[in-house]
Amino acid sequence: MLYKYNLAVIGGKPLCGEVTISGSKNASFPILAASLLVDGTVTLQNIPKVQDIINMLTLFGSMGSKISHVDGNIVEINNADISIDNMQYDLIGSMRGSILILGALLHRFPEFQLTLPGGCNIGKRPIDFHLDGFRAMGVNITQQGDVIKFSRSAKLSSAKIELEYPSVCATENFMLAGSLAEGTTTIINAACEPEVVELANFLRSMGAKITGEGTDTINVTGVKQLHATEYKIMPDRIETGTYLAAAAITRGKITLKNVDYPSVFEIASQLIAMGVDITQQADDIVIDASAKLQAFDLVTGPHPEFPTDMQPQFCALNSVALGESKIIETVFENRLQHIPELNKMGANLERTNNEVYSSGGNILTAAEVEATDLRAAAALLLAGLAAKGETIIKNAHYLSRGYESVFSKLSNLGATLRYL
Repeated sequence: MLYKYNLAVIGGKPLCGEVTISGSKNASFPILAASLLVDGTVTLQNIPKVQDIINMLTLFGSMGSKISHVDGNIVEINNADISIDNMQYDLIGSMRGSILILGALLHRFPEFQLTLPGGCNIGKRPIDFHLDGFRAMGVNITQQGDVIKFSRSAKLSSAKIELEYPSVCATENFMLAGSLAEGTTTIINAACEPEVVELANFLRSMGAKITGEGTDTINVTGVKQLHATEYKIMPDRIETGTYLAAAAITRGKITLKNVDYPSVFEIASQLIAMGVDITQQADDIVIDASAKLQAFDLVTGPHPEFPTDMQPQFCALNSVALGESKIIETVFENRLQHIPELNKMGANLERTNNEVYSSGGNILTAAEVEATDLRAAAALLLAGLAAKGETIIKNAHYLSRGYESVFSKLSNLGATLRYL
């Protein structure tokens, strides 16, 4: 479970040095879930040591998965003898990504029940897309309060599933379910995020037949069985973007190592438009943010549009950048809870529904602020790094859900932090 803590940040100096980007949290969730589809040992490299992934592995352990931490960020998982009898349902309620085990469990067990998944309180994330699609594949589903019961009388059948919204988790769930279903499952209006492409690559490494990933139509032709595999998970694009933003807001110069540049192209492009110098060198990115930032408008949306997971960090950036700007959040209706907290630090941000207007050029000063979710915590951390004095971030433990070793990584870049 998540150990709660507050964080003190003494800001006002540029970040400098090198930081290595960890494996993708959002890619690890569906890949871990996909490991439930095989009886053999799956070896995963570059698994990030973040709380959400630790919780997922603990959930697997409660089902009888044999998990070995080989070396550093390498994990071996064998799901040959899993059972749902002793599943820790409280862990499902702690992380949104737990919904991804559905597509695999429906193949392993003809009948089971789950509690509704949890995660950050950033708005409605209905699972109706998932349930409707599984019904189309032959699953009987009933719900009583927070408990959902699933049953099937035969092997999952293929279906043509048209998503009302290009949901990443729903797309990934149907990719998992379709991998062993009878016939070809077609997902229309599918999500195009890099993590979806990564899942397709992983499933293919186990023998799955998938085409169209990265487009709005994905076809998954079921096979009789999948086999064990070894796979290296892509770098985390949101962690990459957050450190790029940290360098920008402190006017620092850092080198980010182990980067997947195509997946952060939109983030990097926005920073370049704000006046930041970014150079790609193989798998590294060098960012020089010594010039003054210019405010920039942006709109969040499904890939390849600007990622919602970077919106809070760019609210912090625009608050110190020169000029007026507008940010429009189109994905989650409650992902603007960081606005009043940033204003406590001297930002001049005004929210109207899902739009944030910024009168930039502000000098941030230390304050006591409170994080409400993972990315809001990241935005307040960036503001604290730029502000004069000591900022106290309450509920900073949210950072542990998605940023591996954030304290030591920032300390190595010259930041002054302490736990409270």
